[in-house]
Amino acid sequence: MGNPWKKTYLIPGGVFDSSSLKDEVHRLEEITSQSGFWDNHEKAENTMAAIKRVKARYEPWETLVAEL
Repeated sequence: MGNPWKKTYLIPGGVFDSSSLKDEVHRLEEITSQSGFWDNHEKAENTMAAIKRVKARYEPWETLVAEL
């Protein structure tokens, strides 16, 4: 049957795909700049939390790489 993890490791993405993660942050930040963004407080808070979560996935890696 083979190693099920081998195929997974060949698929790029996840925490190491900082380009896609940055694109997602950029997309979310564009939403925050729209007029009336804070009119729906719950949606705004969810969007801000999503930005924080996505940044937390790539910023530590960028810091580590910068220190090397």
